[in-house]
Amino acid sequence: MASKFLEAITNTFQTPLPQANDLDKYLEEMLPMLEGYSENLDQESLYLEHPWLEFRDDDYFHESILHFFNPNEEYLSSINGEVSFGLWRKMNQGKKLLIENGEGRLYELAFLDANFFILKIHGDNSPLGKSRFLFLVKEEVGKKLDWKDAIELLHRSYKNGGGNLFQIILVILAILLLIILFI
Repeated sequence: MASKFLEAITNTFQTPLPQANDLDKYLEEMLPMLEGYSENLDQESLYLEHPWLEFRDDDYFHESILHFFNPNEEYLSSINGEVSFGLWRKMNQGKKLLIENGEGRLYELAFLDANFFILKIHGDNSPLGKSRFLFLVKEEVGKKLDWKDAIELLHRSYKNGGGNLFQIILVILAILLLIILFI
């Protein structure tokens, strides 16, 4: 009985998946909740030499795009197996990332962990009808997912947000209250 009670208390404080219609809106809602869990670009072992699969919410997007960030600032992009070469580099004390692949694009780190690499395009692309984010998932994790599944996976990974300490305190208080009531 106590276990069901504790589960009910825990479920009460879990953060639900935000409601949104597109990838940008989901990320705008979720990223502030994930801020404390993100690594920084100095943690190169998290993103170097890993294939990162790009996700978009465009119904007409069916390409398989992989991004590779390699040592010595080498950048590779593979679109359905066709590879192009470029450069990447950290800027502004590791808060920004410049990717040059034919043309240069400046990004700000939005979130980084072992499975997700989310970059926000510097400036506002929304008036142009373009996404404001480059949403990358490690290939081995994301290869069988669509963009909504990837968002749900990101959410499940961190759904309790910073509320874990609060939840622990509530559970301890509930247990103490039960002990007091039944003694």
